[in-house]
Amino acid sequence: MRLALLAVLVGWVPVARPSPLQPLTLWELVERSELIVLADVEGVDRLALAAGTGDWNSAQARLRVSERWKGDGPSELTVPFPRNLACPAPPVFTPGQKVLAFLAREQGALVNVGLASGTRYPRTPEAVNAYRTAVREAIALQDPWPSRPSSAAQRRAWQLRLISRAATRTDGLPLLLQPEAVWSDEERQVLARAFVEAPPVDDALPAMLRALEPTPDPAVTTAAVSAFDTALRAPRLPPWAEEALERVRERLGSEGPPKAPLDPLQPYVPRWDSGAGLVPDRAVRGAWQGLKERFHLRPQALAASASSAPSCDPLIDVAIAAGRRDAFEPISLLRVARSCAVAPEAVTSWFPRHQLKMVMESVRAVDSEHVERVVGPRRCELGAILWSFREPVLVDWPEGEAYRIVRRPSSGPPIVVRVARVGGSASAILKRDKVRGEALSGKYETVVRPVSDADFEAIRRVAEAAECWKPRHSCRAELSADPGLASGEGGSWLLEGARKGEHWSVDVDDPRPGPFLDAALAVVRAGHGESWLGSVSTTE
Repeated sequence: MRLALLAVLVGWVPVARPSPLQPLTLWELVERSELIVLADVEGVDRLALAAGTGDWNSAQARLRVSERWKGDGPSELTVPFPRNLACPAPPVFTPGQKVLAFLAREQGALVNVGLASGTRYPRTPEAVNAYRTAVREAIALQDPWPSRPSSAAQRRAWQLRLISRAATRTDGLPLLLQPEAVWSDEERQVLARAFVEAPPVDDALPAMLRALEPTPDPAVTTAAVSAFDTALRAPRLPPWAEEALERVRERLGSEGPPKAPLDPLQPYVPRWDSGAGLVPDRAVRGAWQGLKERFHLRPQALAASASSAPSCDPLIDVAIAAGRRDAFEPISLLRVARSCAVAPEAVTSWFPRHQLKMVMESVRAVDSEHVERVVGPRRCELGAILWSFREPVLVDWPEGEAYRIVRRPSSGPPIVVRVARVGGSASAILKRDKVRGEALSGKYETVVRPVSDADFEAIRRVAEAAECWKPRHSCRAELSADPGLASGEGGSWLLEGARKGEHWSVDVDDPRPGPFLDAALAVVRAGHGESWLGSVSTTE
């Protein structure tokens, strides 16, 4: 007997979305931690995962406490943590090194707070002292007794002190990154002094230059030249290099060329990952060499910034091979799915909670916990794919109209086709991974094609026929998904649409011919992507 099916239909709700896996700030870490210790990592032991317990911890760290900055506890601690987690990045406990660990008690046991952001490795006595001071100041400001709760001005002053110390500067970045931040002359003097004394060679460089923009200080300019030149000595171009180049260029009094990105939707791509490939390597390095020759610059080599905490990149960076500018360890979709199974919020800017619809048995569709167990990992998996292809987020689409399909064959790499009309013209972007296997390598080929008005209107017609734009829509996907009648094509299809104030997305495994597949294939045809997908039937 054929099972009755029901699309999981949840009303669209505006969601305020932070960047994917935004790490906890130092303020939040201090606030949420019950125990903050500076400790020696004596060892890390493997834990056996107990089936059915829901425990994600695969290892435990043995710590010997040397200093206790918040809370009470024994001198020897055991902290379980999910070492095998790929995304989000797990905490790091390196045997033989001294770690600053932020901990809380959960069900009677000590656990890490903030995953990767909750373990810090201050390398020098100066760095330890900077963190010690910052943590104790935060504790004093967060404790309302006997004084009143701290004011916004007190917290801002604390953040400014974080920026002024090289070891804690990254923790002060949220203050620097505030949109349209206004700085007093006294604050700019503090920033300028800190910049000159310890020029940043990381993402704090463009942020601090932005804050110091109205300050014509030759010492700042000299330090910026040395910092940017040092940053470009890395084999991989930093994702912030393009902005930093413009900031330094402005200080030198040189006007740069106008920007003309090939993909008009690129500004909507989240810039939260390691950024390889997002900026033109050769163009930035060439422009910088030209500036050095024109202004006779003699930058000094600076010490590179200490590596930051691991990010949530599903593509794990590996050592640079000789003769290669960058390299990735391709990560299988299976590994992404495993990480998402225990952390479904890992990569969800593309599909916030309740945004992605799937088709499932009607008896389970009413169970919200079951729905999230099914849909949450799928949101994460699809987000990882779209991150790998540097695809924009269509949720909260600002203008025009856009459609996108993500085809995941049963074998072979995922394929993305995006058709959008912005202004008076429409275009299609086709992307697929260059590694033709079950992996996301971070290296993809792209084809950009114009889309005729007739082809774009064809997408609109089939989307309307499938009722995709109706409230609580399903694109009539329940007619295309049946566990007893597979199409034989294998794999899965995501179909997505966005207009200003509207967004919908439906994901179907092995869809049969019907309204949903007709709409998906209309997007493919508009982009002339049939050869990338092969033959897919749309009729019974």
